Amino acid sequence: MNRRLFINRILGSTSIETKIHSSTRKNESTQYDHISFLAESGIVGVSDVTAIGIISLSPTKANQLSSYITQLRDDHSFRNRVSYKSNNRRKESFAIDLIGTFISHPGLAEVALKIHLIENTGTPEGYNLGAKLEARKLATGLLLSDLPGDTRVLMKAESYYGPSANYKAEMAEVISSPPDSTLDSFTATDVRDDEIIQLTDLLVGTVASEIRGGSKSPTKVAITQALKDALGVDSLSPQALSGNSKIQFL
Repeated sequence: MNRRLFINRILGSTSIETKIHSSTRKNESTQYDHISFLAESGIVGVSDVTAIGIISLSPTKANQLSSYITQLRDDHSFRNRVSYKSNNRRKESFAIDLIGTFISHPGLAEVALKIHLIENTGTPEGYNLGAKLEARKLATGLLLSDLPGDTRVLMKAESYYGPSANYKAEMAEVISSPPDSTLDSFTATDVRDDEIIQLTDLLVGTVASEIRGGSKSPTKVAITQALKDALGVDSLSPQALSGNSKIQFL
């Protein structure tokens, strides 16, 4: 059974409602001005660098991008989820074409991935839970701060069973702050449930891994090189991508 844990937060309300939510985006064009897809790579306070990234686009563009991805899946006969962590060698050609589509397709020229990096400045033991949550909330809030009104945010869940209670409360706080925010909906979803969440996860993971020193996996090396080639850069560092329209660091 295909499941999605839906957490809907209406500003001014103190409750968070959990629902099973269909993966379809039917009628979203009339409900939201934008849909934003958020993914995270690394563990705050443990990884040298944690990256949180977001792709924000109109419902029309989201449906268009999803149709491109569906066509790529048909072309490659690839039905598995695609994420950076996976070492599935069969994903390589599909992931490379997926990256090429996101970077180069003229219909997606104005669609960008925005990333905020959290650097671990202390030891894992000294980076307490409160500091981790504050760093994560600050980064997420920065990415969400310039979204237009009536924006729905979908995030990769922490596990197959959805986010923890702490994560729900944390994100509800981010979404309701600042007080004049018009951001009114948040969904935490298993990464397998949404094509654009998977794309966001792939891109954020690839960039973060390169910044942390890169992977030795041949599949991941090939995907990383494909992203650099598509962007026309030798590195995925913030310095190398300064001024890039498709991947922007905040």
